Order: sequence, then C-alpha cells, then structure tokens
Amino acid sequence: MNQKRQAPFQGSLKASHLPIAVMIIATIGIAFSYIAAQIQGSEPPFPHASITSNSNHYPQYIVFRITEEGSALFIIFIWLIEYVWIRQKAQETGVTLIFPQLQAILGAISGILFIFSTATIDTGKMNSSLHGHCATWFFITLMVNFLLNFLSFVQFKCKNEMIINENSFYTKLLINMCDVVLLVLESKDIPNYDNIQEYLGVLFMCIYMGTFALDWKGYYIEFNIQNPKLISLVREEPQLRQEYAFVQQPQIYYVPQVQQQIQQQTQFLQTVHAQSPMGQALAASIPQVQAPVLNIQPLYSHQQPSYTLFTQKY
Repeated sequence: MNQKRQAPFQGSLKASHLPIAVMIIATIGIAFSYIAAQIQGSEPPFPHASITSNSNHYPQYIVFRITEEGSALFIIFIWLIEYVWIRQKAQETGVTLIFPQLQAILGAISGILFIFSTATIDTGKMNSSLHGHCATWFFITLMVNFLLNFLSFVQFKCKNEMIINENSFYTKLLINMCDVVLLVLESKDIPNYDNIQEYLGVLFMCIYMGTFALDWKGYYIEFNIQNPKLISLVREEPQLRQEYAFVQQPQIYYVPQVQQQIQQQTQFLQTVHAQSPMGQALAASIPQVQAPVLNIQPLYSHQQPSYTLFTQKY
C-alpha cells in the first residue's frame, strides 16, 4: 500500500520586504521607549537622554528588547542575502570583488553584538560595561561593512552603471559620508553629543539597510521549511504584454457608403415585406457588422535561474 508523501512546506517572499521590516521594527522599539519615558517623566527629552536610558525602564525594556533583538536577527539574514546578491552581480558584470565573504561575516558579527547590547538592558540590573562595549563595536563593524558594501557598488558602477539603482548608490554614498562626519566631529565639548551620535547612528543604519529594498526589487526569497539549505534568491522579470486587436469569429467589413445602403435595404425589406416570410428571410440573411474585440495576451514570461543561498559555492 502506497503511503502519501506530505509535500514540504514551501513558500516565497519579496526580498525587498526584509530591509523595510528592519526599519519598521527598529523604529517601533525606539519610538515606544522614548514616548513611554516622556509620559512617565523618567527621562528628559531629546537630546538630553540616550536611547539606552529611555529603554532602561519598565515596560520599555521589554518592548525594546523584543523589537531590537528581532531586528538583529533580520540584520544577520539581510547581510547573507546581500552577499548572494553582490556575488550574482559580480558574475553578471565580470567584476572581481575583494573578499566579498567579509561582508557576510561582519554582518553576522554586528547582528550578534547588537543582540548582546540589547539583551543587557534591564531595569536596575544592566551590565553597563558589556552593553557599552557591544554597542560600540556594533556600530564600528556596521560602519566598516557599509564602506565595504559601497566599494562593491563603486566597482559595479564603473563596469556598468545601468546594473545598479542610482538612488540606492547615492544614498549609500551620502550615508558613508555622514558616518565619517560623525566620527570626525567626536568632541566632548558639544553638549549631549553622545546621545545625538547614537540617534543619528541608528537613523543612518536604518536608511542604509533600506537601500537594499531598492537593490532587491524584483527578487524573491524561496524557502523550504523542511530543508533550510534550499533557501535561494530568485530574480523574476515581469511578463511583457502587448495588445492585439482581433475578432473571435470571421466578420464582414464594409466601407461606410456600402454599409449605409445595406441598412437602407434592410429597413425597406422589413417595412414592405414585414408580413412576407420571404422578405423576413431576406432581411435576416444580411450580415450585421460587429466591432472587433480587444484581447491582451502574454508575450512571454521569463524567469532567471535561482541562486542558492547556502549550498552554492562562489
């Protein structure tokens, strides 16, 4: 007796949704902590209190840890997807990237550091030393990774500027320049500069990660729950469609003068021979002009080969 095999749970999602999800989730945690702290009166308004200070109260630290640690997991996965994406672009353009695996490695390290830095936040029990070191190195690894990633885009642009999104490219350039300015302007003389730097650093991180949504437009992540190694990045091109005017059945077409004469003859036959079976038959035998029908047919649907995330060796 043959047993029915259960189909593995498969699915797909738009790759561009992941960076947007990180932006939304991270913003929710930070905004909730700030608003709750202001309502409680536990912290002064911006820029006199840091993100960490606002979230180090009940119930802020619960929501903050859930949202930010969730964002950290997304960050790790996003850098893996970005690694596969830039390898694909390198193959298409013939660009030789310099140790692209480093971007995936630094992305994973930054995500882990972010998890440790947020996990230390607790009401009255915070390990300030561990939190400070993890948060500092999180931003450092992330900024270095942004620079390496942007250099890959510079290589793509020099080879073929049509292969990258212009808005994404110049946004990445602007964010890297702003990161340099933040580091250069490090000064204890500016009041509350550390707090401002923290907020701006998170803002730049969200914007930079959001540029991946522009890069990954038209890409899908296909996955199989029973076999995680089958996770792959697939590019789908939109179907090209063209309108065709055609008729479903053969039609008889007439020039306007002839058509008018036929209509007059039809009316004459219907009037004079209305009671005559022969007249009714003649009137019914004259064909009527029908308008053509428009139908839209798909020209072709082309799907590019998929790029497996974990099994394909680059």
